[in-house]
Amino acid sequence: MGCADEIVLIANYVIIIVSVISLIASIGVIILCFIGDILDDFTLKIIMYMAINDLIRSCALIIPLCFESKNYICMFFGYIVVFTFISNVVWAASIIVTLYIVIIKKHRNYERFMKYWFIAAYPLFAIILSIPYSTNSYGFNGGMCTLKDDYYGNIWRFTLLYFPYWVFIILAVWIFYKLHQMLKESDSGTLDSLVLKRGYIYSLIIFVMVVFLSAVRTIQLFTDTCPIKYMSFSLDSVIGLHGLLNGIALICNQTVRKQLKYKFCRDLSNMYYDPSSISPSFGSEKDIN
Repeated sequence: MGCADEIVLIANYVIIIVSVISLIASIGVIILCFIGDILDDFTLKIIMYMAINDLIRSCALIIPLCFESKNYICMFFGYIVVFTFISNVVWAASIIVTLYIVIIKKHRNYERFMKYWFIAAYPLFAIILSIPYSTNSYGFNGGMCTLKDDYYGNIWRFTLLYFPYWVFIILAVWIFYKLHQMLKESDSGTLDSLVLKRGYIYSLIIFVMVVFLSAVRTIQLFTDTCPIKYMSFSLDSVIGLHGLLNGIALICNQTVRKQLKYKFCRDLSNMYYDPSSISPSFGSEKDIN
């Protein structure tokens, strides 16, 4: 059995495991966003969009493994896998750009840009990523549905995926430097505040994934040895856990924990002390913020 065959055999089990974990975590994030009444926050709206993308991507990784012949089904699900990931990259970029607009430029009406990010994350890249269909470049590769590892597949991978990735990464590094320089001069401006409290962690997670993935893919162009193949597969598996990592980052957010604790305690209090809570209600009490 060759190296490629071994990877495909292992991938069938690993992809199912990581995808199911990410699927469950993504559902958990979506439920927390709704139950915790935290969707008023701009960043957390984006986290929910990311969770929906991760949920769809996990399904797109699992479903093809149920079919013996994957040639035709991967033409559709390969597109979904690639599209949902780059959509998350766009949302990650939107977080850091919004931080720049609010903290550096002092603009408060930042939510008006949401529609433009939505257009970029979905309709725009949905159209762009349909281009590889012209060369039949979506298929089964390395145990999953994605862009094929051939001449045209690599052209699309580096031009349509990695080029936008690195543009966003360079932008993220520059904005991070500018934000850190400004925040460290204020009392509340610390690295912890920027990364955890202000939501940079969500962008950081996905950009770190992109850096390592694109580096390994570039090396594969020159030397496609067995260790490199395994490294590439391992990174794909880690990317498959993005839903879980986002969920962990969400729970690590102190503001989110406080809001969830407040919501839980308030509902628990109403359950025990509010007689109307046991009878049907046609109105809804607004949250006290």
